[in-house]
Amino acid sequence: ERERLVKNLEYGKMIKASNEARKSKRKEKEEEERNIDKKLLAYALKKEGEENKALNSKKAAEREAMRQYSLYLKQQMDKDAENASKLDAAQLEAENKMWEAKEREQNRLNDARNFLMKQVLEGREEQIRRKEAREIDERKYFAEQAEFDKEKFLKDEEVEKKLLEDRKRVIQLQKEDLIQQIEEKRRLRKELKQEEYIQNKRIDAFEREHQKR
Repeated sequence: ERERLVKNLEYGKMIKASNEARKSKRKEKEEEERNIDKKLLAYALKKEGEENKALNSKKAAEREAMRQYSLYLKQQMDKDAENASKLDAAQLEAENKMWEAKEREQNRLNDARNFLMKQVLEGREEQIRRKEAREIDERKYFAEQAEFDKEKFLKDEEVEKKLLEDRKRVIQLQKEDLIQQIEEKRRLRKELKQEEYIQNKRIDAFEREHQKR
């Protein structure tokens, strides 16, 4: 019984150590995933900053181009006032082209931002999928390990029980053999005493017969 209690205590310690190892491993995995999330966020912020910088540079260039173009139009208007209507049409066309270019640039930035967010989301979804797969594998592994440990414990207990029964059987046989030996010795002592008693009686009878003569 004491040995079985010791084994149960050792088995409990082993399970506790295994749980602690799993908790430590899970914390390391969570820390690794947080670091990956931080890197992805930093990358997204960096890309957005670069795009904002490029957009600001683009806007400054457009403003400079507009200023140059406005100056050019003003010079043209000063030179040829009668062509004001043509200049207005030219300015309108230039503005339309400018706004079309700005719209294309904005669409490009939106597409780039959407593409980046899609990559970030896909990366996060992949992390979640891998994490769920790892957790499923871990639950399956520990369930199988627990079942294996349970079967091993039951087998060991059965073997120990059989050994105990065998020892009891051997002790019982030894006890029965010892009792049989004791009984045999008693019988022999009894027979020896009987023979000794008979022999003494014979001797006494012989001596009495000899005295009578």
